[in-house]
Amino acid sequence: MHAVIERDKSISENSQKEEVVKNEKEEKKEVVNSQEEVVNKLEELDNNQYEMVAAETEGSGFSELVDKSAREITFSEEYYTTNANDYDSYGAVMTGLKNNDLAVVKHVLRTNSWLPNHLCRETLWMQICKYLHKAKGDVYTELEGDLLGDRKIKDIQLPSFVDFDNLVSYHLSEDGVQQLHKILAILHHTNPDITYSPLLYPLLGLFLHYMTPSDAYNCIYGLLTSKETFIIQTKVAYEASKRVMRDLTKKFAKSAYVHLVRNCNTKDIDTVFDSWLWWLFSGLPFHYMIRVVDCFLLEGVKVFYRTALSILILFTKYSGKRTSVAPRDFNALSSVPQNLLQFCQEMPFKVEKLLKVGFGIRGLTRKEIKKLQLKHEMYLNSRNFLNHEMHRVASHHSITRSTSGPLALHSITTNNSSVITSDMLYTIWTWLPP
Repeated sequence: MHAVIERDKSISENSQKEEVVKNEKEEKKEVVNSQEEVVNKLEELDNNQYEMVAAETEGSGFSELVDKSAREITFSEEYYTTNANDYDSYGAVMTGLKNNDLAVVKHVLRTNSWLPNHLCRETLWMQICKYLHKAKGDVYTELEGDLLGDRKIKDIQLPSFVDFDNLVSYHLSEDGVQQLHKILAILHHTNPDITYSPLLYPLLGLFLHYMTPSDAYNCIYGLLTSKETFIIQTKVAYEASKRVMRDLTKKFAKSAYVHLVRNCNTKDIDTVFDSWLWWLFSGLPFHYMIRVVDCFLLEGVKVFYRTALSILILFTKYSGKRTSVAPRDFNALSSVPQNLLQFCQEMPFKVEKLLKVGFGIRGLTRKEIKKLQLKHEMYLNSRNFLNHEMHRVASHHSITRSTSGPLALHSITTNNSSVITSDMLYTIWTWLPP
């Protein structure tokens, strides 16, 4: 009898334990379901926020220096897709920067689908510059007071190193443009070695869409003082970049180069590449340039070259399929840059396609770009030096030649003479690249 009672008691306890376990499982299941509902609601909230952020002035990623009408722009769904993982990808960028895992950062920046006024953009560029280019500090306010004092912003003149034909400020308000001019004036004092830097104006214009003037100054100063050359700072470097673009086109976009040559009625094809940087900064729509700058801040100037090569490749393909894209006077050299600029302004390809083609070019390295840049800078410096010397000599000397001797440059006012042999001239000019 006692054994039967103990057995029934044991069975009852086991049943109670099983019931408790069952109840705990159900409670956990309810918790999980509840958590999933919360996650789904957060994702829906992110979705709604993502879709609404382009149309809302309040809470957008743009700064107060952006024109109000631009902050209310609704960007076409043709170029952007809703992605609930936007904040996750932004977090991946921040984590990658902190851990110096730049491969992850590169991948996310190349493939992100953030709207130009997405909330994450409010700090994205500043954080990249902070970690990679040491864009820290609060010296701007002090410099502003010391260098400009009580001068009115309207009285501040632009420094001579800007390109006055290409003052691209995008969607900045009048106050934003004035702040841009103030930053450039301060940079003129803090960086006296800058003699020509046409990209400073549009880059600062883009920065001020998401930053305060102080942060924009820190970022641009970090890029200017970086070990890698991010921003052109001399006229020679700017002229050399055109030749670099020509050489890269010959090597990595051969069909595009042949297409340009065939449609030019002159041998001076180099003229086409004079405005290559403005295909990007004056031609491409604003939301394209935002994506380009995302990658530029990490990878450097090679991103500009890759984007320009992509433009040429896509331009060639599109022109072959639809001749109506080009103006009627397509055979004149002067029209080719106009065609390219028009193509960029009316870009018929999505930004993802533009970047995919550019980053899909194999073999184009930062090392090769540096090598070509140095080569052409040396050539231009040597040519300028020779031109200066020949002009100086011609101004102060009379030139005589003996029938069998070298070219002698005799001074008019002194008995001194300088001698340049034909062998010296031949050696100099054959060493220099074309």
